[in-house]
Amino acid sequence: ESFGRPVSRAGIKVALVFPYVFVDTTDAWFEPRRRRILISLAGPASDIVLGGAFALGCLLAAPGNLRDVFFQVAFGGYVGALFNLNPLLERDGYHVLVDLLREPGLRRRASQRLSDVLAGRAPARQSGHLLIYGLASLCWSALTVAFAVVLSLRYYHQLVALAPAALVWT
Repeated sequence: ESFGRPVSRAGIKVALVFPYVFVDTTDAWFEPRRRRILISLAGPASDIVLGGAFALGCLLAAPGNLRDVFFQVAFGGYVGALFNLNPLLERDGYHVLVDLLREPGLRRRASQRLSDVLAGRAPARQSGHLLIYGLASLCWSALTVAFAVVLSLRYYHQLVALAPAALVWT
């Protein structure tokens, strides 16, 4: 319980074979903006603290398996924080940005605004944040696809050794 609101659910989920801890913060939506931002930042902060603790363990451990495991967990904590803070994914960073910009439904509205601009329709008077976010999302998607293609081409021969060529091309 934080800020006087009960936590209705908490636990461990598995996503893409990686376990992660979650806390249902639905009741926090009734809090003032500053508190919602702090609650959203709690997840990435815990990822960074966990990563830092295991990085220190890695620094202090002798070379070997334990040190390698500490390194992997520290790296995972930092990568998890990076993904959680990414405002282009609907994770904690997105919710922080929504509160900072005071733009509810940012993803949906930005997508609609970008669609209107590309189609030549004159949108109703809206925030410039919507178009910027829509363009950033479009660029991020293009970069993600390009990255996947480059990696696939770079490691094509290794991937074909592990899976059928049709699956690799897909």
